[in-house]
Amino acid sequence: MDKNNFQKAVKALIFSQGKYLILFKSTIETSPMTWDFPGGQVEVGESLVEALQREVKEETGIDVIVSSAWPVKKWTFEKDGVHTDGTDFFCIIPNRLKIKLSHEHSDFRWLTENKIIKDKKIPSWLKDTVRLASKNMSNRNAPSMKILS
Repeated sequence: MDKNNFQKAVKALIFSQGKYLILFKSTIETSPMTWDFPGGQVEVGESLVEALQREVKEETGIDVIVSSAWPVKKWTFEKDGVHTDGTDFFCIIPNRLKIKLSHEHSDFRWLTENKIIKDKKIPSWLKDTVRLASKNMSNRNAPSMKILS
């Protein structure tokens, strides 16, 4: 496969006080006007964790140091001849911080797993990822994230 047609991506399932953070994509984004997790493309020379930190900062204004994180799910996506390999990471923050959305998103919500599952406007892939994260969290000790600001 031509490396110009291949990219890596990350998404952060941020969990705090029993709720997950989801973002609503603005009209300028790919697949606009839908709910998503913070995340994006891994840049050349970045590790997955570095990309996760950068994307969370860019999209939410939160500075994080990932002290521990585990992949919830790996996924692939192909559009317009570009193949993307993605990894979703489960992350915990101790307190909800003020969210400062980038131009890429127009809204955000902190929702429980149950509210995410029941909301008909939230995509099924996002619901499945939350179910998997919640199952993994109940099966092992959850990771933590240290907050810089």
